[in-house]
Amino acid sequence: MGKKDMLEEILGDYLNDVLKCVRCGFCNSVCPTSNASFSYKDSKTSRGRIVLLQAKYNGVLQMPIESDEFQELMDMCFGCRRCLEVCPASVRIPQVIWRAKSAGPMRLNKLLFANYGKFEKLGATFSSLSNLLVKSGFGRSILEAVAGIERRAPFPTFHGSSLEKYIRERQGSAGSRGRLAYFIDVFTNYHDVELGKKTVTLLEEMGYSVEAPRQREAGTLALECGALDNAIKIARFNVDS
Repeated sequence: MGKKDMLEEILGDYLNDVLKCVRCGFCNSVCPTSNASFSYKDSKTSRGRIVLLQAKYNGVLQMPIESDEFQELMDMCFGCRRCLEVCPASVRIPQVIWRAKSAGPMRLNKLLFANYGKFEKLGATFSSLSNLLVKSGFGRSILEAVAGIERRAPFPTFHGSSLEKYIRERQGSAGSRGRLAYFIDVFTNYHDVELGKKTVTLLEEMGYSVEAPRQREAGTLALECGALDNAIKIARFNVDS
């Protein structure tokens, strides 16, 4: 398989987005990682990532797309989507990068983030131990070594229960205006449960009955890790619920 065919297989329809980039650099002006001046290098910018893929397609760049060096540059995009608002060619940069990331190896830290919902649930189940670990230097050292989470970064504590469980076990209002399915983000579900409770109360005061169907976490992190198949499975599970 030729290099162009290989890149086309990885990017699919998004290859056209790569090829229509005019390299104007508007995306650089809004990209958070592109504006990190202490580590500035053109290949680390939003435009630079697309230019790398163009160079790969044209046979100018010999660096394998699955290599650690190439993937490290792709990983600097975390999908904020600010670039979509300013691109005159309507290049779908985040989606292109997701595809490029999918060609890289699924290392342990990415595997953890791609399935973070399971670990969040486990952390909430053993909240006392989990909170002890995330507050200790030893625990943060482990997180940094295994997951790549900087030990000085603030880390939320686990609530000890979940909003999902709270909704299912309580006797809510009948709901004169209808029923609502609440798909809960992981942070609210396991960390800031009180915020979620206030949301439920507000919706009920507006006349809605609130339910929590069977659900998994949002697949955003799976996408950002290049675990596209996993993201699709999560989406299908939530839709089928």
